[in-house]
Amino acid sequence: MFQVIKQENRARRGRFSCAHGGEVQTPVFMNVGTQGAIKGAVSAHDLKELKCQIELSNTYHLHLRPGDDVVRALGGIHKMMDWDGKVFACDNDNENIYFSNEFEELNRYSLKDGSTEKLADDMLMFSVHNGYIYGGSGTKKCIYDIKGKFIADYTEYQNMDAATILCMNGKMYSWFEGGIAEMSPDGKNYKEYILE
Repeated sequence: MFQVIKQENRARRGRFSCAHGGEVQTPVFMNVGTQGAIKGAVSAHDLKELKCQIELSNTYHLHLRPGDDVVRALGGIHKMMDWDGKVFACDNDNENIYFSNEFEELNRYSLKDGSTEKLADDMLMFSVHNGYIYGGSGTKKCIYDIKGKFIADYTEYQNMDAATILCMNGKMYSWFEGGIAEMSPDGKNYKEYILE
């Protein structure tokens, strides 16, 4: 929840409450750790000394590198980065920002009307492609439409990995060692092609 504390003309000072406790004062410096890494000459320790309140990670880039399995094996994004502050994990399309509260639930923020809606629980990471959200937590992989409606569970498709999904000609493709997996965006018509 966002609260305006003071406003003067177009400038405003506020704070937003986080779903898992605490708050962030605005305006805010938000470090960008796109792939879960704080880059440059600044460390997580330096950011704490600078009183940085929050870090931004793009869930699509986390899918690509280092990958869901690595983040999970290292104990989550906070432990992987040695960061005990807030993390804002997000992806977007043209009309919405999709974000995760501490990597537990998926939410959608509308750029049109400023509303926020919870879409799904138990989402470690996700990516948004062609009107669908691909994500999951643990060993489960699911597809949702952009309104949060569950479309399919594609966990059994071992070689269809959201980290390597490519959208082309109305199909979803994912490469794996020795081949390419294909499915329709709604999780149907799964096929694998072995490359020789």
